[in-house]
Amino acid sequence: MWRNNLKIALRALKRRPGPALINVLGLAVGLAACVLIALWVNHELSYDDFHPGAERIHRIALDVKLQDRELTGPITAAPLARTLIEDIPEVDTATRFGDDDNEVFRVGDRTFTGHTVLDADSLFFEVFGGFDFLHGNRASALKPTDAIVLTASTAERLFGTTNAVGQTLERGSSTQRVTGVIADVPDASHMHFDAVASDELSPEQASRWVGNNWYTYAKLTPGTSRKAFEKKVDAFVQKYVAPQIQEFLGMPFNQLVEQGARYRYFTQPLTSIHLYSNYQYELEANGSIAYVYTFSAIALFILLIACVNFMNLATARASERATEVGMRKALGAYRTQLAGQFLGEATLTTGIATGLSLGLALLALPVFNDLAGTSISPWQLLQPSILLGGVGLVVAVGLVAGSYPAFVLSHFQPATVLKSDDRHSTSGHGKRLRQGLVVLQFTISIVLIIGTLVVQQQFAYIQDKRLGIDKEQVITVDRAWTLEESQTALADRLSNQPGIVQAATADGIFRGGMSNTVFVPDDAPASESHSLNYLNVGFTVVETLGIEVVAGRPFSPERPADSSAVLINRAAADVLGWDDPTGHQLREPGEGEGNVYDVIGIVDNFHYASMRQEVRPLVLRPDDVNSTLYVRTAPGTTAGALDAVRQAWSAAAPEEPLQYTFLDQTYAELHRDTQRTGRLFTLFAVLAIAIACLGLYGLATHTAQRRTKEIGIRKALGATATQIVGLLSKEFLQLVGLAFLVALPVAYLSMDRWLQDFAYRMDLGVPLFVLAGVLAATVAFLTVSYQALRAAQTNPANTLHGE
Repeated sequence: MWRNNLKIALRALKRRPGPALINVLGLAVGLAACVLIALWVNHELSYDDFHPGAERIHRIALDVKLQDRELTGPITAAPLARTLIEDIPEVDTATRFGDDDNEVFRVGDRTFTGHTVLDADSLFFEVFGGFDFLHGNRASALKPTDAIVLTASTAERLFGTTNAVGQTLERGSSTQRVTGVIADVPDASHMHFDAVASDELSPEQASRWVGNNWYTYAKLTPGTSRKAFEKKVDAFVQKYVAPQIQEFLGMPFNQLVEQGARYRYFTQPLTSIHLYSNYQYELEANGSIAYVYTFSAIALFILLIACVNFMNLATARASERATEVGMRKALGAYRTQLAGQFLGEATLTTGIATGLSLGLALLALPVFNDLAGTSISPWQLLQPSILLGGVGLVVAVGLVAGSYPAFVLSHFQPATVLKSDDRHSTSGHGKRLRQGLVVLQFTISIVLIIGTLVVQQQFAYIQDKRLGIDKEQVITVDRAWTLEESQTALADRLSNQPGIVQAATADGIFRGGMSNTVFVPDDAPASESHSLNYLNVGFTVVETLGIEVVAGRPFSPERPADSSAVLINRAAADVLGWDDPTGHQLREPGEGEGNVYDVIGIVDNFHYASMRQEVRPLVLRPDDVNSTLYVRTAPGTTAGALDAVRQAWSAAAPEEPLQYTFLDQTYAELHRDTQRTGRLFTLFAVLAIAIACLGLYGLATHTAQRRTKEIGIRKALGATATQIVGLLSKEFLQLVGLAFLVALPVAYLSMDRWLQDFAYRMDLGVPLFVLAGVLAATVAFLTVSYQALRAAQTNPANTLHGE
């Protein structure tokens, strides 16, 4: 029986090559998009699961509110890891580390730049057992105080071999010995680094609970409850943190809590960090579970559109199949046999499309990796989960796409369909079903078009919004701190070079260079202190970055007293209640009276972090040693200015390599995920509308064929080609218009929710939605009008000669 059904299915495909080709192409493209998204989703869900016992590893994070300052993120105190092991029996082991970017290594007379180094305690590789050791001993690799463990690619780069154990390198002013080499960090890891160096705490660090600059991870014993562990960790606040807060602020911690303060620890499972953690001070930009849900839904929608094509063409050609059904049932075929036959045809079509889709997915994978910022390997297609999913998809799509012909056409009564084969295809629920499916297709397509436009316009808004600083034409030189106190002299020297407007130093803007501490206004008691961000800067930073001073004056190199003065932004002035800075001071508590600063000016709010964050109160504080050198160039002089920077840097630091970028590039990196999301939305929106138009083309072709005689009569009576095209296009355009009305609220609500992640966002105006509707209608009209125009140009004599 199955051989007979297969022959019939192949004959059906051969007899109707046009619809068969549309079905195969539509399903193939839809399935290829699903395969790509499935690979991406599988990649996102697999983060950090390569570590043995990954489900038992947790990161400890901090949630703090003191006065008007809030901080939530994965940074903790230096003693926390050791105390976890000592105080909580359920902790198997724990580790703490910090990270340094753009580190420079020297091997002999060669210099290597741009390395990320984790400074960790000796238990790092016990917690993270998934980092495979190629050379060296895992248990003892970080025990020597001068130890450093390299990744394989870093060892190859520095020493020309992965077996670099025993070699030495220079890092800053210290010599470090390679004690191990590990395989490169897997792509699906929430932390990436080039080396892990041994780090010992100073006595002051080892006892300080109010300085939070470290990442802490704990591996729990099997069966330990996360909630019970988190409760014990949070108890450390009263035991260790509260006494030091009281010592620092001069008031009891419980009194602060009564005033609305909070200070608590919470935990994050290792495997959930990538998709569920987007706090301040992340090791690197994480993904989002919302994107996983969004693109999974898009995959299903695209597949649904492809299935709709199949069902639409099945209903459109119901008359042909109805005659076949009537004849076969008259000859004794059972309904179950006919249903099995139609499902078999759908499954065969899906199987062919699936094979083609795998080829398309392989061809598109490099482009997809570039758009998504991933490095998914083609071999991942051979994963059991992907293969089993593919088989399940063939069966599921075959059932869905073949459901109409299988369960509706097989129900036809022979006596009815053999008398009139037009009944079902030209009226009744068959036509309404086709119309409903076309509306569904274009509703999904229009939602994706609107999503694409919103994401792209939000990225453009982010790039073009006035930031309060001028990011264009600014060279940023990294590792300026290596110059120590001579960096100010270098900035002054560069400011006098042709083509350079001004130069200054500051800690990293757009790179999390700001720090946070407590400031007390004027002579207020410590209980009225404010926790404010501060940025260490050089004297000429205002002029270099184009920051506007709205009250008071900027720093002046001619005024030595400005070394103990500060500027504040509008947000800080609002918090402090100051309209005029004149006569005001800020005190930073510490030994004795602490540090006292005269407030000499208020600057306009400027963005120094992502657009996802509101501009927070900020203090600009002069410092002689900062992390970054900023050089503003005159328009059209970038190349010459770069030469001047190279020469000046080489003279000031002949042993330090020059590492530079541009400030606008650094800003763009903050929102790279938004740009990638826009690209992916564009790709899938194009695919969705292409598949929908493919089905629309098939329906238009069928409609034109069925109305051939009508068109011939109308032309014989004087109808123009334009009138014929309008007649055939009208029905489809009405359906697209209805789809637009359905899509509007769905698209508005979903994209408004997405924009809520941004503190600064574009407006969802009417023109954007109108543009999406016009685009969809135009594409649909061009698709339908091609077939309509062909039909309108047919000679009536050729269609009516048999009448």
